[in-house]
Amino acid sequence: MPRVSKEKSFELDKEIAEALKGKDRINLSRIADEVNISLSALHDRVKSLEERGIILGYTAVLEKEKLGFGAAAILMLNVNSEKGVENIAKQIASIPEIEDVYEVSGEPDLVATVWAPSLEELREFINERISKIDGVEDVNPLMLLRVYKKAGFAIRS
Repeated sequence: MPRVSKEKSFELDKEIAEALKGKDRINLSRIADEVNISLSALHDRVKSLEERGIILGYTAVLEKEKLGFGAAAILMLNVNSEKGVENIAKQIASIPEIEDVYEVSGEPDLVATVWAPSLEELREFINERISKIDGVEDVNPLMLLRVYKKAGFAIRS
């Protein structure tokens, strides 16, 4: 078997990690045992939770820095309400690099999170993609310095 370079190995790891996003990795048999119900009953309950919109999806929580994303920011956005806050939020949410979008009370109108490979690429993303959305009046990025907990998981250092 031919050796894979570190660069190709890193890219493969990145692809695998991204592919795992949204995949169901839950061991339902173990959960059924833990909650003391049959596997078929658990399947029915999970399906019901999904159909009712209580379970939104399944995903792998990624350590973005180890995948080459060295810069992150929380974007505080003020928008033109005449353009529709919900409309602008949906446009921002449709951008693959954006992880989360929230409408909040007071100022700002919206808050979003984004990761990029470098500060320069993050700056370009904000200036070329976010700031140019019709209705976005102001973007104030808060640079993330360190993550201690993400999606309920403590980050190992």
